[in-house]
Amino acid sequence: MKDIELTFYVHAMDRQTNRVLARLIKFCDGHFQKNYKLNLIDLSKNPEIQPPLVLPALVRETPLPRRMAVGDFTNIAKTMLTLNLLTN
Repeated sequence: MKDIELTFYVHAMDRQTNRVLARLIKFCDGHFQKNYKLNLIDLSKNPEIQPPLVLPALVRETPLPRRMAVGDFTNIAKTMLTLNLLTN
């Protein structure tokens, strides 16, 4: 079991989404090594899933409590601070 589980909700996979996903993976690999799981939910391919109100969204599933960050994710470190996965 991974200590950190994140879910990245997107409307569709496009060039910008691919860039953000690559930055997320690079950041998580560097900071959490292999102790994380990153789920990708493309809502254009999974319309039955209840999405967050704002997209794109990154949700920290574990550790509890669940937390969510939304936006353009240009600053991944700031996003991780929002999710309480990093400290200042």
